This record gives sequence, structure tokens and C-alpha cells, in this order.
Amino acid sequence: MHMKKGEASRAKLVTCAAELFWRQGYNATGLAEILQAAELPKGSFYFYFEGKRDLAAAVIEYYRRIVSDDMKQMAEGHDWHGFVHALAQKHLGSAAEGEHNGCPFAVMGMELALSEPEIAGMYAAALDEARQIMAEALARSGLDREDAEALSSTELAIFEGKLLLFRISGDAAHLEVMEREMIQVYEQWRASHAH
Repeated sequence: MHMKKGEASRAKLVTCAAELFWRQGYNATGLAEILQAAELPKGSFYFYFEGKRDLAAAVIEYYRRIVSDDMKQMAEGHDWHGFVHALAQKHLGSAAEGEHNGCPFAVMGMELALSEPEIAGMYAAALDEARQIMAEALARSGLDREDAEALSSTELAIFEGKLLLFRISGDAAHLEVMEREMIQVYEQWRASHAH
């Protein structure tokens, strides 16, 4: 697919902003820094976006597509154990390469929750989409729909909590523990809800 120059420039602004917002925060990242990273002239920003908030909304959609596609691909054809293992390996791999900054939805959603509640709500919706992918994987792994929906919230909390601990500490052991705990909680749920 061939992009027009304007579309390519807009896409480059979004990808550069996404990386900077995720690594150093929304408020700590200025428009001049984003334009410099995207190698675009200073006056060009407002040709593509009404303001920084508009850019932040585009960044959410950018990460939502990536995370959703990745999680769906990891879940496809796997039971819960295989899905969680693939999820953990992906995060451990990016941590080993120094390319992991925690969950972009949680990182930016927390920062914007009070100052930009409408945008934070978009991050919350993206997190819920990840939870729904988990619920579908749990349902494929033998849980009935109601149990899968209920457990997916706990599983998402474990996943996000470990990503947060990793971001704060830089210790990838949290990502290894994440895999064990997500599987353990699933096994305990199955055992306690066996009919």
C-alpha cells in the first residue's frame, strides 16, 4: 500500500510520539521534540493535528492496534498456558533488548487520568479490549463464558501489575513471575469451579 506524503508524515509523527510518550511520559514530551524525532519542520504539526491531545488520541489508536493484533496472534490456536507463555516470552524478549517500558495503556493512562480524563478513558477502553482477548482465551481453555469474563479481570490485573513493577524496577524477574501467577490463578479457578 502506497501512502501519500501527508499520510506518511502524519504516521511518522504518531509513531515518534508513541515511542516518546511511552518512554518519558506525555507531559515531559514537547511538540518540538516529537517533530525533531520525526524529522519534520516545526510549523508542520498543526497541519496534521489540532493539538497535542489530538495526537495523544492517535497514539492510543496506534498502540491499541499493535497490542490487540499481537495478543490475538498469541492467543490464536493456544490454550491458556500457551497464550500466557507466548505473552511472557514476548515481554521478556523486548525487555532483554532494552525496548520495554511497561504497558503503554497503563503508563500513559495513569499519567493522563486526572489531567485529560477523556483521553484516559480511551486508554481504559484499550485495556478492556486486552481483557476481552484474555476472556476469549480463557473460554477456549474450558471456562464457561461467565467464569472467563470474571477471571479475565483478575488475569489482566496480574499482567498489568507485573508490567508496572517491571517498569519501576527494571527487574525482568517480574515478567517471569507474571507467567507463573497467571497460570496458577487459572488452575486454582478451574479447581475451585469444577462441577
